[in-house]
Amino acid sequence: MVERVHHTTFAPRRAGETVELCHSYSAGAGRDGILVCPPSPLLGGDLDNNVVRALAGAAAAAGWPVARFNYRGVGASLPAGPLPRYEYWRAVLGRGDLGPAIADGREALARSRRLFRPVAIWGYSLGAAVALALACADAPEAALALVGPPLGAHDMGALRTRSHPALVVFAAADELEPVPADLARFAPHTVRVLAGADHFFRGREAELAALVLSEMPQ
Repeated sequence: MVERVHHTTFAPRRAGETVELCHSYSAGAGRDGILVCPPSPLLGGDLDNNVVRALAGAAAAAGWPVARFNYRGVGASLPAGPLPRYEYWRAVLGRGDLGPAIADGREALARSRRLFRPVAIWGYSLGAAVALALACADAPEAALALVGPPLGAHDMGALRTRSHPALVVFAAADELEPVPADLARFAPHTVRVLAGADHFFRGREAELAALVLSEMPQ
């Protein structure tokens, strides 16, 4: 019998907090948990994104406490100055600046540590680049799952030099991030390609979540 998954949302309330955080868990959840990083705010990037919610829900139902978050200016997260959400992120990401997104992920990671011990970081699309940056700088032992990583838009070269194992999942029919021709270059990491899926994994969310759970590095 699958335990009911609970979702508790925390708006930023303490000094220095910016992001809205959601804690998903089921009864009897352990202390080891997962942080899920959402995609770009320009592409439906919030904590209720279909892929993010599917990953978090499946992991929580399996007994993992999970945190997911909203980038600044999204949902109940605080805005980054006077610019509206889309104008701000269009300017920031348009110049290839991942700094604000990584800073938001870093805050979410720190706050998730008040709830559980993050042993894995999962990221989808832009969130995959954020997850990789967090794992390299803030959680070197964390297991990584990178879904639809933005190889063409952002430097993810750190994946090639990272010794701790990662899972990299591509969508075979990804219209934004085509599957690289040379998958062998990701060795020794595990690479999976979900046949027929597009970048947004529409209708394939449960299958994707099951794949990530079953293949997650330990």
